[in-house]
Amino acid sequence: MKNQDSETSFLKKVKHSLDQGEENIPAETLSRLNRIRQEALKIKKKEIAWAVKWIPMPYPALATATVVLLAVLLSFPGDQKQATFNPLDDLEILASNNKIEFYEELDFYAWLAEEEPNAG
Repeated sequence: MKNQDSETSFLKKVKHSLDQGEENIPAETLSRLNRIRQEALKIKKKEIAWAVKWIPMPYPALATATVVLLAVLLSFPGDQKQATFNPLDDLEILASNNKIEFYEELDFYAWLAEEEPNAG
């Protein structure tokens, strides 16, 4: 406890001494310190103004680029031939009197029809 009291007493004395020293600073020195402080604040304001001017710039540009990319991707249609699945087609095949071998070779017949449209 005694140690803490002596430390508090010491801090009070140091503070009092520094306050007295501040009161004794010549006016010329105070004026010079004030000018230096004002110049430092101007430089800081310029740095902040530059950062505000240029840092947010990429965000709108990035958003615009994203929208343009999305528009381009959506404007090109995908594969126009889309297979449709109709379960009734299978039922027709099974119910018909045609032989299954015909349907096994259906790809060949489709190719043959494309190659020679007048063949038959």
